[in-house]
Amino acid sequence: MEHGGACNGTLACTYSDFADDGLRRSSVSLAIRQCVALGFLEVTQAGRRSVSDFRRPSLYRLTYLNGCGTSPEATHDWRHLGTVEDATAALSKAAAPPPMKVRQGASS
Repeated sequence: MEHGGACNGTLACTYSDFADDGLRRSSVSLAIRQCVALGFLEVTQAGRRSVSDFRRPSLYRLTYLNGCGTSPEATHDWRHLGTVEDATAALSKAAAPPPMKVRQGASS
């Protein structure tokens, strides 16, 4: 909100930022998946692990925030969950860790 809602969709946040605000580093990935599953958050650009001083943080959009300027309007994606059961199912699905990526050219 430092920019009056004009940067929604390009909100940068690193794991360290989450940890600095009190979230355990080991809980960050699950918390992001849960927020996405419940429709409160969209990851607009996935970040990369830091290498030395180079970092590319993930970028986010809050789906309930009305943006201004070039920010998109609120989509209220959370509304697709009509019941507590729908929300519980979405959270259960989010609890499963994402599948491991297999590197191309790796030998076994």
